[in-house]
Parts: sequence; C-alpha cells; structure tokens
Amino acid sequence: LPLMAQYELTKGSEFAWLHDVIRQQQRFIEENAVKIWAGKWDLLWRKIHTLGRLPTYNATALVGTFASQAKIWISRPLITPAQIQALKRILQPGDIILERRNWYLSNGFLPGFWPHMALYVGTAEDLERRGLALHPFVQPHLENYRQPDRNGHERRAVEAVTSGVIFSSLEETASADHIAVLRPRVSEARKNAAIARAFSHYGKPYDFEFDFFSTHKLVCTELIYRAYDEAIEGERMGLPLVRILGLDTLPPDEVVRMFAREHALDRQAEALGSPPRRQLDFVLFLDGDIRSGQARSVGVEDFIRSAERPVP
Repeated sequence: LPLMAQYELTKGSEFAWLHDVIRQQQRFIEENAVKIWAGKWDLLWRKIHTLGRLPTYNATALVGTFASQAKIWISRPLITPAQIQALKRILQPGDIILERRNWYLSNGFLPGFWPHMALYVGTAEDLERRGLALHPFVQPHLENYRQPDRNGHERRAVEAVTSGVIFSSLEETASADHIAVLRPRVSEARKNAAIARAFSHYGKPYDFEFDFFSTHKLVCTELIYRAYDEAIEGERMGLPLVRILGLDTLPPDEVVRMFAREHALDRQAEALGSPPRRQLDFVLFLDGDIRSGQARSVGVEDFIRSAERPVP
C-alpha cells in the first residue's frame, strides 16, 4: 500500500478496478495458494538436484514441464464454464483451437501471444457418425477416448502438452483466458483424415527439442501440421514453417499471420469478383480482459491483430 500511494495509485475512481483485482487475487491466494504451490515447489526441489546426472533432453523436459504448470499470478480462467458450453454448439470436428492462459511461466519461453494449439475432433459419437470408429488409426484408441476425464467430462480434443499427446475434454482445453477457433477450408473427408492422423500420434511424448522433422515426439503445433500438411486426394493445408534459433518450427502466431495474409488477399479478390482462396475460416475469438475479469467475443480484425500484441 505505501508503494501504491507513492505512485498515487490509491486515489481516484479510475483505479477502482485495480483495487478490485488486488482484493480478488488476495482472496484467491488465501484460499488456494498454499495448497497449489506446496506440492509443486517440493516436487521441483526434490528433482532439481538430479539435473546434473540427467541427459540434456530429460533436464529440459523437467524444467519445461514445471514451467508449463507454474503460474506467476494465481487467477481463475477468464473464459467461463458457460462460454465453454456454448463452444460445444459452435465447434465442428477438424477445427483448430488457439489458446492462451495468462501468467504461466512457460509463456516467457515461447514466442508470440498464442502459445498453444489443439485439434477439436468431437465426441466419440461424432467419430462414429463420421465413419471413423473402424479407422486403423482411431480404433485402437477409441475405448480410451470414450472414457471421461477425471472430472467426468467427455473428451473432445487431441493435443500435445508437456505430458505428451493426450485426449482432452473441452472443459480442460478451453479453460483459458483467450481462445480462438479457425476452421480449415477442406472437405469433410480431408478433415476425417486429419482427425485420424492426430489419433495416430496418441501417447507420444512431447518434443522439448521442437524438431519438426521427426515424428516420435511432437509439440502442439506439429500435431496440427502433421494432421493437415500432407496432400490426401489432392487436399492439404500448407502451414508455414519459420526458422527460429536454427530450427524450422511453427509458432501459433505464424498461423494467425498466414490467416491474416490470406484474408487480405481474399478481400482484394472478392472486390474483383474472384472466389476466396484462403485456407482457414475465422470462427470466433473470445478475448480475455483482466480489468473486467471477463472474456468477450470480438471479431476477425481483433484476432488478426492478436499476433502482434505485446506479450503481457
């Protein structure tokens, strides 16, 4: 409080939102912080002394896993359970989900505003309706996919997280502060192929080396890349690899930039009466606002600008 007073942050109604946020954080920390952090710090410090004896990859994986779970500011997701339920009525199998969770330590190690992507595949019943239940990539994992998550929610997505390639409920995947959804402009048959290919990677470990030229370990964007990049019956979605620190990789923000370029070209083409040629359609962007403590639906232009946002 004295430091806030020094900078005149205790006076005036324009700072009321800040005091509300501080009070909310204080209550949340008092209720949850000890319970959340005691186990995490104890686990890290019990393992950290082994780093000198671990191979480099395992040491990187340990630190990366901890960073992905550690928050520097404890808060509830800005996207609400009601908004997640609404997403279930909007999303379609094959959709690409971009996600950001504020305040996680891992965000500092990843370039850009968007750190994560997942593939929405629908429920087990959706897979059956799409004729995928007997697909050789899907069938071995279908019973596992049918099992609800630890909170009893249906699994609806495939994603690569630090524990590996997993099946997730939308309640897990969309429990975030910012969510965007893009829909590939390919046939339903090509979407089925993408879903099957994602299933084929189930259980593989996370690739902390970010090597896009090996498939025995995957990062989140590589799962999407592998699902859609290969031409099947003449259909594919070309995703742009970029070189970062000597590696060809795919940060989620590059997918946003690709969409922005193609969106701009399509607007010019449409003015001339030409059909659109973009590879992705914009579906939605739920943009979290820490001041209001809410995520609101915004449009395609806000989504395009998100790739150039200063990272909080």
